[in-house]
Amino acid sequence: MQLNYKYFHNAIDMARKIMALSIKNGDCVIDCTVGNGYDTLFLAKNVGLKGKVYGFDIQDTAIKSTKEKLIKENLYDRDRKSVV
Repeated sequence: MQLNYKYFHNAIDMARKIMALSIKNGDCVIDCTVGNGYDTLFLAKNVGLKGKVYGFDIQDTAIKSTKEKLIKENLYDRDRKSVV
């Protein structure tokens, strides 16, 4: 994928394009503010089965919301499921 600044729509779109180019299957990444969980979900999809995403937030509701999204997409605790 090539970054084309001519079609820059917003900062989130650009950040995701950069992350998609940078993150490889098996990488370990950090989401320092999980918020509603959309970026954590994006990261989890990009690191693949062998990768890890560590997410942090000061709000318990943000952690719970993110966990629910990851569970719904079968992206939560994948390393434990693949070992069993």
